[in-house]
Amino acid sequence: MNTREFVERTPKELVGIGAAASLTDPVSAPIRSGPGKISYARQAIPPVQVPPYRGHRYEAIIPATLDLAERAQIALEGVLTSSGNPDYDYEIYLQTDINFQPPIAYMSGLDFFGCQPKYLEAMPLLRSITGSDVNQHVDKRLYEVSQLMVADDGLTYSPVKGRPWALFDEWRSVLRSPNLPPPDVEHIFDLYANGRNLLALCNWHMRDPDNPFSKKLLQTMVGGIEAIGVEKNDALWIPYQILYRTPDQTLAAAGAYGGQAGKPMPLKQALDSANGSELTISPPACTDAGGDLQGVARYFRMTGDERAGEIAGRLARYVRQAYEDDGTFKWGHVHLNLMSAISLLDYADAVGDKDLERHVQRIYEYGRSLAVPLVGFFPEFRRPGHNLRTSESCADADATILAIKLSDYGVGDYWEDVDRYVRNHLTEAQLLSTDWAYRVHNLPAAEGKEIRLGVVPLNELGDLARVEGFMVREHAVERIRGCFATHASINDWFPGWAGDYEQREGHSGCCSGNGSRALYYAWRSILKQEKGVITVNLLLNRASPWADVDSHIPYTGRVDIHIKAANQLLVRVPEWVPTHAVKLGVNGQEQNYGWQGRYLDAGHVREGQQITIEFPIEERTVTVEPPFGEFSKVTLVLKGNDVVEIDPRGPNYPFYQREHYRQGQTLWKRVSRFEPAELFSV
Repeated sequence: MNTREFVERTPKELVGIGAAASLTDPVSAPIRSGPGKISYARQAIPPVQVPPYRGHRYEAIIPATLDLAERAQIALEGVLTSSGNPDYDYEIYLQTDINFQPPIAYMSGLDFFGCQPKYLEAMPLLRSITGSDVNQHVDKRLYEVSQLMVADDGLTYSPVKGRPWALFDEWRSVLRSPNLPPPDVEHIFDLYANGRNLLALCNWHMRDPDNPFSKKLLQTMVGGIEAIGVEKNDALWIPYQILYRTPDQTLAAAGAYGGQAGKPMPLKQALDSANGSELTISPPACTDAGGDLQGVARYFRMTGDERAGEIAGRLARYVRQAYEDDGTFKWGHVHLNLMSAISLLDYADAVGDKDLERHVQRIYEYGRSLAVPLVGFFPEFRRPGHNLRTSESCADADATILAIKLSDYGVGDYWEDVDRYVRNHLTEAQLLSTDWAYRVHNLPAAEGKEIRLGVVPLNELGDLARVEGFMVREHAVERIRGCFATHASINDWFPGWAGDYEQREGHSGCCSGNGSRALYYAWRSILKQEKGVITVNLLLNRASPWADVDSHIPYTGRVDIHIKAANQLLVRVPEWVPTHAVKLGVNGQEQNYGWQGRYLDAGHVREGQQITIEFPIEERTVTVEPPFGEFSKVTLVLKGNDVVEIDPRGPNYPFYQREHYRQGQTLWKRVSRFEPAELFSV
């Protein structure tokens, strides 16, 4: 399909739309910047081959309950592969603003600053559990682009030439005075984006581990992080989070998200200055390095490279400075704090650091105290005692992944948290329907408020408003189906104006990258097989080579497990189930069983058997009172851990439209199931 057939690439004149929030004004001549003009840091890479995703596909009829593989397929078909601009190497449209009618999507300098690499990281994870090859050419090009952005010094640089929006930071969150780049800047390094790119490239290397180019590239990237660090107190301090490359020099500046900006200076001078000074701890800068730590730790786990392990250790001692000893965050961004905690935990598990594992456990429990763990609603910023107006899917996803890893690594048992998060806010925040976006309520125009892109007034865009490809309005929402909300309320995907500029656009690509990878971690954690034991942690639908899980919850309290290979079977029973009320059936015959904590021990099971576990499931009503936006409280009706009704309901795309779950009769669906032959160890 031709690009012009799918989207209208020429934006309407934006400068005059502030009052009406419309794109119907006459156009002025667009500024054209055709394809093939992007100047990447690396001139060429070897040809990329994408190995097929191995597994077995078959048809099945399963309960019409939450199916994370189905959600992964929706994300792959939609936001991950359909939301990019093919004229610019499928660069993602970072923002989709539903405040405009019709909604608009636009590009940003922040597309590459940690968001597009998240898509690339998630793509192979989700393809491994779905077997999908839909739009796989997009994955391939994004992989090539991510390699092309890695310079010979091992650092990831986003290009400026050929990307007219490369310096447009609509949130003024990273590129801001006094760290603004020089006029002749050609490439920009961002510490956080560098870490996310390393994570993504590690995932891709796992699928082609003998590739000499990607092997060398990853090794160079690990060394690149060390080269911009300064050794202080046995920690690897990263004093400058932004680098600007010009034709003549490289400049360094402070510029972490949420942290202090600093005036650019030549890199060698900057590092010499840091070497001669005392270690300065900026908690936002510490968490900015969290992605780099996670990437180096993943590389260390993949390769056993001792030098990488030593770098990861020093980097971990730096990132750890973002937290008090009791786990309290030293600054308020929930996502970056939880993401960095995942990084610390991965490193701690890799080297067996039990003290650090317990510290991460305290960080998680503090983060959970800021949220509504009953449904997995995590705010964007730490505001204890404040109004929980909206959540951020980045934080929801990080909390889910962290709880999974803490449980899987044996640090604590947080499977009940995971079950609540996944069944409720995490998956409710995934966009499944789009027609509602064309009839939303409570737009800023109706409130008489100024319209902006991020925090930038439209009249400040200048020529950027007329750049072809900067913005699309045709099918802007349909292209991001399967994405994850950036500012959802407790009861609505898009609560409307919400009273704040920062909580209005609807979708930012950062959340879809994080939310998508959380789908993989949640799916993988449903079931595992190890040393002759199948362990079912979550009672959700899943296929595997050892057993298939068919969950009737929350229609009824029943789970069917179809055994494919002889093993011992352990099944975790949720905390809301009284253990004395559980019944175990094998091929329709009731059987005795034992317990290992909350795990029902079904004993040795054989290929071809159907194991049925049944228990009562009742509704209960809970009132939660943080408050939430304009609502002083919300009332939830839960059936098991699933919210089946919320009061009040949201105005635009209300959550928990689950009346069908309350009937007590299982509904069924036919699916094409994929049984993966390989999984990522991440």
